[in-house]
Amino acid sequence: MSIPPEVEREFVEELLKGPISELIRANGINNPDDLQNKMLEDTLKLLETVEDERDITVQFVEQQTQDCEGPMKMRAKRNGQVVTATVCMSPENEQGFGCEDVHLERNSDS
Repeated sequence: MSIPPEVEREFVEELLKGPISELIRANGINNPDDLQNKMLEDTLKLLETVEDERDITVQFVEQQTQDCEGPMKMRAKRNGQVVTATVCMSPENEQGFGCEDVHLERNSDS
C-alpha cells in the first residue's frame, strides 16, 4: 500500500501545525522536508530492526530443530479428564530435571 505523494505532504504539513508540532520542533525538525526525511529514516530503521529480529528467530528455530524428530505427545485419562502433554524433544534442550519445554492441554472427557 502506498500513499500518494501529495497526500503524504499534506499529512506532514498538518503534523507541523498540530498539537505535536512543539515536540517535533524540539527535535530539530522545522519544515515538512525534514519531517518527511525523518519519518522515512525511522521507518527504514524499524524495518531493519524487524528484519534482524526475524533473522535471529529463524537461526534460533533452525538450531533448536536441526536434529529434532519432532515433539513427543503423551495422553492420559483419569476421573473424566484428558490431559495431553506435548514435549519438545530437541537435542538442543538442556539435560536435567524441569528444563523441558512442555505444553499441557486439559479437557473434560465428555
